[in-house]
Formats: sequence, C-alpha cells, structure tokens
Amino acid sequence: MAFTFKRAERMQLKLRLALIGPSGAGKTYSALRLATGLTGGKARGKIALIDTENRRGEYYADEFEYDTLNFEPPFAPERYVEAIHAAEEAGYEVVIIDSASHEWMGPGGILDIKDKMPGGNDYVKWGTLTPRHDAFIAAIVRCKAHVIVCLRGKDQYILETNDKGKQAPKKVGVGAQQRDGLEYECTVAWLIDQDKHVATATKDNTHLFEGRYEVLTEADGELLYDWANDGKAVPPPLSPAEREKYIGRRKRLLAERGIGRADYDGCIAGLIARGELAQANGREWTAAEWEAALAALGSLDIPGQELEVHSA
Repeated sequence: MAFTFKRAERMQLKLRLALIGPSGAGKTYSALRLATGLTGGKARGKIALIDTENRRGEYYADEFEYDTLNFEPPFAPERYVEAIHAAEEAGYEVVIIDSASHEWMGPGGILDIKDKMPGGNDYVKWGTLTPRHDAFIAAIVRCKAHVIVCLRGKDQYILETNDKGKQAPKKVGVGAQQRDGLEYECTVAWLIDQDKHVATATKDNTHLFEGRYEVLTEADGELLYDWANDGKAVPPPLSPAEREKYIGRRKRLLAERGIGRADYDGCIAGLIARGELAQANGREWTAAEWEAALAALGSLDIPGQELEVHSA
C-alpha cells in the first residue's frame, strides 16, 4: 500500500488530565476547579464525577455545580468502562474519575482479581488481565468528553526543614498507584503537594505549566479549554448505524458499476493524495468524506472485476 504524507494540521481535541498526590493533597478539589474552568464557569449538568471514595466527591457540592455517581466495589475495569460510556451518552463535557487507582489496586480491581485467580503462572494471568486493563485505558483515551483522572500517590515520608528550622516528616507522592504508562496517555499530568496543594507538571504537552509551581484554579481550566480548541474543528464521528448505511451504499455502488479492486484503490488513493479523504489506516471517514468517496466512485468510467468489499 502506498503511503501519502500531508501537512500536519492543528486539530481541536479533548483533554486527558491526571492529578497525582498523597491523601489530603486536594486532588478532588483541584479537579473540580479545572472542570469548572473547562466548562466556562457554568457547570450545571456539564460535569460528571465518578466517585470511588465513599461519597467524598460530594464534599464540595456547595462550592461547585456537578453530578456524581457513587461508584462502589467491585472496581473491575469493565465497570469503569461502563461508567465512562454512561457519562458520554448523557452528554457531559467533563468526566472526573476519582479515583482511577481503585481499578488497579482496589477491591475487585486488577491486582485483587490476579490474587484470586487459580494457578501460579503469572504470565498466563497477565495474558487475561492486561487486555481488560487496556480496555479501561482505551475508554479514557477515546472518551468524547474531557477526562480528569485523580490518582492516589505512592506515599513516602521525607524529612524536610520546617519554618521553625527543625526537621519534620512530610508525606509526598512519588508516583501513581496505577499500572505504569497511564501518564503517557495524558495531555498534562501533575504531582500535587500535600501541604500547600501546589501542582508540579510532570508531563505537559500544552507548555502552559512549564516552570509553574502553583495551586490549580478555574483560570487554568479556562487556559486549557482555549488551548484544546485552538485548531481546526474535528467533525463528529459517525454512529455505528450511519457507518453501516454508508458501507451498504458503497457495496451497492460497486456491484452496480462493476468497479474492480484496482479501480477502487486508484480512486481512493487519488482522494487521499488531494487531501479529500483520510487514510484508511488513520481515522474513520466523516460523512463528508464518505460522500466524496461515493461521488468519485460513481463518476468512474472504467469497469473492473468484482471487488470484495470491506470497511474503510
């Protein structure tokens, strides 16, 4: 298959944000402040909080406008996926998962499931568990809303000089209680300090938080919103029913016109080269791209052999 390069375009996107910290760092509060900024400060009906922390997500109901889901054990990855999809279908603009750590180390989470599996072959166990965890990560990555993930820190105590000049123990988060790799899927990830609630970006694709060590606020949510929307609008994805309708139209057109594989591939390659169509190994075609492809196929003059039809 020929590969065609085209000039990169800045597209609008949905944010994936991670807040990591020890208990008391203010992860939930910071998430709500960011979410409120992302929704323009008028958050009624726009923010969903998936609360695994025994209704602690309701502590700030008098300060912010948001809806909660009391998410109780078992914390199996499939249940997280269902909750994320439910928030999507309800039309929420921001989904807060507080906490995603339970999917990994909570009751009914991945590590708990592994401990209860029979047999001693860890390789076989992870062969079953890794796809289940990957489906959870994929639900976050592909969510149609902005996603803010709160993660418990791997707490450690260090000795630090206090304002009285004496050494005092301080609890710090040195990483997330989750499987390694989740931060790679995030647009921005922060470590949050327990004492002063200051956020330090450990990953920042936006460059908005480089060299900044401050408490996160609604204003930061507004900055993130502007950054995420500074680009070309992405057409909404087709529903499964719409996609099947277009595939059916293509199948009938190919049969009626007698268009063979070589003619089909040449027609599609031409549309890709002109930038009118996404590569099939890239993203799904939009409605406009399907219409362009069907129109181009309808105008072909050279009949060919019967084509085995498969999805784009």
